Amino acid sequence: MAGFFRRSNPDVDRLAELPLLSKLSRSDLGKLTAAGQVVNLPAHWTFITEGTPGDVAYVVLSGGVRVVVQGEEVARVSVGEVIGEAGLLEGRLRNASVSTVEPTVLLHIDQPAFDRLRQQVPGFKAVVDEAAARHSR
Repeated sequence: MAGFFRRSNPDVDRLAELPLLSKLSRSDLGKLTAAGQVVNLPAHWTFITEGTPGDVAYVVLSGGVRVVVQGEEVARVSVGEVIGEAGLLEGRLRNASVSTVEPTVLLHIDQPAFDRLRQQVPGFKAVVDEAAARHSR
């Protein structure tokens, strides 16, 4: 995926407009953008594969993704949502595959940055916990 990474960070103002992230302060949004890398993916690109180690989470910045478990689509995830958090929170293998349904921009957050954000940014922890609860249903 190295060719898909872009060095720039998403605009804090743009993140503040996303419903799930709108609860975070500008300072916390700045920490979130600094912790991740922007990834631009084409349509129909699988970026999380069921049964692989969970070592990264994503925030969907534009586009959309689909979640597939054992070959069956179980959900669509849209802009502003966190995806891939369960593997990091629970230290287990991925329970689903996730692919883009259209060209999509993601904020890629690796395990160390994810853990640091959860410890230092209570609002981010709340967002991730909310996403994890929604995804476990």
